[in-house]
Amino acid sequence: MPKKKNRPWVWNFGLLLGSTLFALLLAELMARDLVSHEFLRIRYYRFATVLNLIPETSEFDEKLGFKIRPNLDYEFVNPDYDTHVRTNSMGFRDDEESLDSPRFLFLGDSFTFGWGVEEEEGFVSLFEKRSGEKSLNMGVPGYNIIQETRLLDMTYPRIQGEDQVVVLVLYDNDVYENSYPLYSPFPTIRKKGDEIIQRDPVEECFRIAQVQHIPSFKRNLRRWSLLADLAMLHLDPGEPAILPDGESPIDYDPETDGVAFTLTESFEPALHILQSELAKHDLPLYAVYIPPVGGLAGERRPFADTFNETMDKLGIPHLDLTPFLTVEDYYFIDCHWRPSGQAKAADAIFDFLGNQGLLRPETN
Repeated sequence: MPKKKNRPWVWNFGLLLGSTLFALLLAELMARDLVSHEFLRIRYYRFATVLNLIPETSEFDEKLGFKIRPNLDYEFVNPDYDTHVRTNSMGFRDDEESLDSPRFLFLGDSFTFGWGVEEEEGFVSLFEKRSGEKSLNMGVPGYNIIQETRLLDMTYPRIQGEDQVVVLVLYDNDVYENSYPLYSPFPTIRKKGDEIIQRDPVEECFRIAQVQHIPSFKRNLRRWSLLADLAMLHLDPGEPAILPDGESPIDYDPETDGVAFTLTESFEPALHILQSELAKHDLPLYAVYIPPVGGLAGERRPFADTFNETMDKLGIPHLDLTPFLTVEDYYFIDCHWRPSGQAKAADAIFDFLGNQGLLRPETN
């Protein structure tokens, strides 16, 4: 029987490959440990799966700018979580039964939608379970108050019922997102003399934003490897912008299109527009404020003050969730709520609406 030949090159190659992979893994872990939390968070938002922008889960709407696709069944994965997203026939993250005369209508953005948690872990589902009141989760990631107002106007004939209540759930960015530039994927409001005008979203900007978030091998590699991202940033720092070369894809005339609001100036006018829409259907409005994780870590919270002052001025009953939450209730990188944050919000909202006399005695 012939003697087997030694193949030292195989073992040497395997040793080299294993050593290289181990060194890269060690370098990756060290790099992640050395960079700041803020750097990791900014990097995450460059490469995260964004439901309201990727083609598989979102679509353009000429009034809303974008919306989540109806009858969606999607595995939603980012570094902090792995969840499943299903939507009903109207694109809401709720069951079909909730469309039939819900008592409570929850308007909001990604926090209301339940970004990063399972549907049954979201505060709308938890509130519904505890209160026994049919509640509809109308939260859409990325929405501002103008979008939420238009969404209610477009969908209310399908969901209207008796003795309904609207709960507007706001995050810090809702204070200023209503005054985005004209050339954006969002509907906005602007000043034209003493008049407030609304402008519709620009489809081209939405398509450009979608292209930026289409999954690819290069994007996924940069997403999951900090070293690969740093290397590619050095080799190819350029990325497509929402506005290539700073040019607007639409014609703009200040005489007809008005001028932009300042950072927080659009908040109150946007609320007036929502109140006018609710008045058509005799719907009462209640508001809830979600603090950013930085506000719980001792940073300044200027938009919390704007929220509370504006709600007091307009006579809107409101709840500030700041006292009920801790930093640990937020994902470390993503900065949305963990299930614990959703649960605390559900309990606080239940007590708040109960104290307003809106819940049945047997549940309050």
